[in-house]
Amino acid sequence: MMSSFKSPEIPDAEVRLITCNLLAGQFQWGYTKSENDGFFGVCCGNYLPFAQTVMQCFVDLLQGDKVAAITEYTTYCNAYTGTNLSIENSLEQFANGSNHLISNPGAGANYVPILLSSDVLKQNYYFFYYIYHNFKLAFDCSMMVNISIWIIICLLAIQKRLNCRLLRKVRSRFTSTISTTHHTETKIFRWYLTILPTIGETWFLLIFLIINVLVSTIHYPLYESNTGEGKMVFLVKCVANRTGGLAFGLLPLTVLLAGRNNIISSLTGMPYCTMIFYHKWAARLMTIFGFTHGMLWSGYCLWKEAELLANYLKTTPLFRWGVIITDLSIILVLTSTYMWKSRRYELFLTLHIVLAAVFFYGCYKHCEELGWLGWIYLSVALWVMDRAIRLIKLLRFGGMKLAYCTVLDSEHEIFQVSIPNSGAMRFFPGCYAFLYVWNTRLFWHGHPFSLMKNGTDIIIIIKAKDGMTRELYNKLPKDGTIYPIRAALEGPYGHEAPVENYDHALFVTSGTALPGPISYLQRMHNMKDFHFVWIISNERFLNYMRYALESLLQQKKGNFEIYITRPLSIDISWVPSTLSIHHGRPLLEDIIHQDLSKWKNSVVVSCAMPFVDDQVRNYVAKEMQQGTVDFYDELQVW
Repeated sequence: MMSSFKSPEIPDAEVRLITCNLLAGQFQWGYTKSENDGFFGVCCGNYLPFAQTVMQCFVDLLQGDKVAAITEYTTYCNAYTGTNLSIENSLEQFANGSNHLISNPGAGANYVPILLSSDVLKQNYYFFYYIYHNFKLAFDCSMMVNISIWIIICLLAIQKRLNCRLLRKVRSRFTSTISTTHHTETKIFRWYLTILPTIGETWFLLIFLIINVLVSTIHYPLYESNTGEGKMVFLVKCVANRTGGLAFGLLPLTVLLAGRNNIISSLTGMPYCTMIFYHKWAARLMTIFGFTHGMLWSGYCLWKEAELLANYLKTTPLFRWGVIITDLSIILVLTSTYMWKSRRYELFLTLHIVLAAVFFYGCYKHCEELGWLGWIYLSVALWVMDRAIRLIKLLRFGGMKLAYCTVLDSEHEIFQVSIPNSGAMRFFPGCYAFLYVWNTRLFWHGHPFSLMKNGTDIIIIIKAKDGMTRELYNKLPKDGTIYPIRAALEGPYGHEAPVENYDHALFVTSGTALPGPISYLQRMHNMKDFHFVWIISNERFLNYMRYALESLLQQKKGNFEIYITRPLSIDISWVPSTLSIHHGRPLLEDIIHQDLSKWKNSVVVSCAMPFVDDQVRNYVAKEMQQGTVDFYDELQVW
């Protein structure tokens, strides 16, 4: 089973035969080589003095064990040339050649066997041994990388269930952002937009990078060959062989991290946006390894002979597909950047699926004769399994159903989608699902949205942006008339924060990010105390959400606060006195400090605008050391 994950083993005897054949081939012989001789024909008997030189080389490399050496020589010659040499006959030829050995061959043609010095033999043997050894080492290093990653995953799964002062201190640091932003767009070099990781994500990325740098750079003893290839060529071949294997070793991890049905996320509780962050870096590292592998071998071919690379590209699928998959991986990485993806999501998704399919096929063709197919089979299996589970979730929901859209706020282009759910999809607070709309051009593209429940219906609140949401919004009547569509949900995904395990809960949300926090409030029964903070631009959206808030205000006893940043003096007389209305932005740092200082067993759930969510994250991180304070970020940005 494991043999399919690496190249076939190259026996030491084969390395010795290659070494001795190439060393003998550097001399002039009284024999004209023909195409029928192939690579091993001359050394395996087509010209006896040459063959006797190779036999003596074999014996010397095995420190004088004549029988073992000649047995190996005969066995491999028969295997590679199709001859039927006998060991006895080979021993006789070796003994005969031993009587005529010379150690100082002339510049002209040689007609007798040549004795090679032991230093030359060892240097050249190790030259070829380590070049081939790096194929095997690439597999070992790939296993080390993957095992190390799974050890870290298991440790994260364990710490998730523990709570002590030291862990709280670590979590407070890991929860914080590098600067002040995590979900908010950050501009680098004045033009490049991205989102920055948290300190925790950065540390784990750094560990991942260090592991890969170490396994790709250590243990390269330098040797040179008498065949005209020096230490630099040796290093080029060794690095090329190892990085090629390391690239394939990262392929399953890259696919697994991108899957929506992710065992890593289930074990550690990491959100999908964190999985995508690591998916991108695994893909980048895989691309760097693959690019290094391809460039080094291409450079070697150009150094050897200018026309050699062009010939290989024309005649060898291994080379041709190697170039193609290297180019594809670079395109996939470049088009997966946040700046491109966030603005051209539909184009990104289509390109990603099509190019990834061609990439997998190219990987198979590249390795068809080399081995390493196990990594490709495993990656494809993980991809197919994730797609199958996604399809099952779609079918379990009932496929495309009749749903209804209503524009809530035409000024801010906010609309609501209501989809009947007769218990087919398991709903839980904080969950999200991918929405597919038949009425749009790219109906096979799913977009993630937080969910809320209203009776038996699933409610999705959407602010129109680009792509599918813009296309759908443009079709809707702006006077609030109900508009029917055909829609399906794939889900649920996400994690339910165990809010009822705490004495106090603080919910912070803004704008259309309301569904998650509202769902928690609807489900809570035993919470001692909670504080709900909702930031909106004007009263209009508050009135639209009356149906969800009114019942909560009647049933739940807690602190409800709404901050209206740009009030329009719209009538909200229905709001009871238990709901506090404020004009302006909240002082989140003060709110969080006051809440968490009162209770030593608190949870904070945030699902808000990116810059608000980042503020909450940083303020909560400061308070984490004071007691049991856990933070659950419901916002997903990738």
